[in-house]
Amino acid sequence: MYANEAIRFLNKSKNTTKPFYLYVAFTSPHDPRTPTEAFRKRYPSGKIKLPANFLPQHPFDNGELAVRDEKLLPRPLTEAQTKEELALYYGMISELDAQIGRILDELKKQGLTKNTLVVFAGDNGLAVGSHGLLGKQNLYEHSMRVPLIISSPTLPQNQRVEALTYLADIFPTVTDILGFPAPPTVESQSLLPFIKNPQKKGRPSVYYAYRDLQRAVRTDDNWKLIRYNVNRKETTQLFDLNRDPYETKNLADNPAFSQKRQQLEARLISEMKTYHDPLDITKPNWGKQP
Repeated sequence: MYANEAIRFLNKSKNTTKPFYLYVAFTSPHDPRTPTEAFRKRYPSGKIKLPANFLPQHPFDNGELAVRDEKLLPRPLTEAQTKEELALYYGMISELDAQIGRILDELKKQGLTKNTLVVFAGDNGLAVGSHGLLGKQNLYEHSMRVPLIISSPTLPQNQRVEALTYLADIFPTVTDILGFPAPPTVESQSLLPFIKNPQKKGRPSVYYAYRDLQRAVRTDDNWKLIRYNVNRKETTQLFDLNRDPYETKNLADNPAFSQKRQQLEARLISEMKTYHDPLDITKPNWGKQP
């Protein structure tokens, strides 16, 4: 439906030289997981591999173990159930990919690829078995990292940039590419300098927050700290994403990494202040009202 409407819009615009802006917000692959039969058949559940961080259930209460997403399957998760859900998830993603392809094909058909900027970005991903979770109400990488592809004839081709970004950076990036100044109210940053020079130093860290339950920081040397406060019980996780990209080895209580933990905790406190977080992890119960 979304691809059909996008293509219809492009057909209406093809006889004019007026610039256009087209925003296509697909709802896939959000649940319910209902791929069409053709795409469902592409992924037999018996051939699906479980994620490297699969767990039957999360090792502690992260504050959202009873949210709607997590109620889709009973606990502990079984391997067979998880593989079936992953198969459906992959089917929906492949179907989405095909529909986006239809839109890009239409751009090419109309000769618009030479002067059209295309940005592809996504919502947070679902865990579907990773860390014993199903939804995205967490701060692990599988649910925090999102796809971001920017394509234009004026930009370098087939290039990957490792700079830390927020999706809010898309707006000033687009205005920068088009040669317009970003409004003074914009607080995010253009990614164009990093696209032109992938070696350019980017943000030293990115900040993650989920409700008043979870806070995290990831630094540009690929370390990550997650703090939880659930019913006044605090839990800390420390991950070296260089060696442990699936976040399976919590180093928070390892004395060998106590200095690294202190560094990231200080960075987390600094980021909370930068982004005007109403919570304060230096206070009892993070300063939450009783």
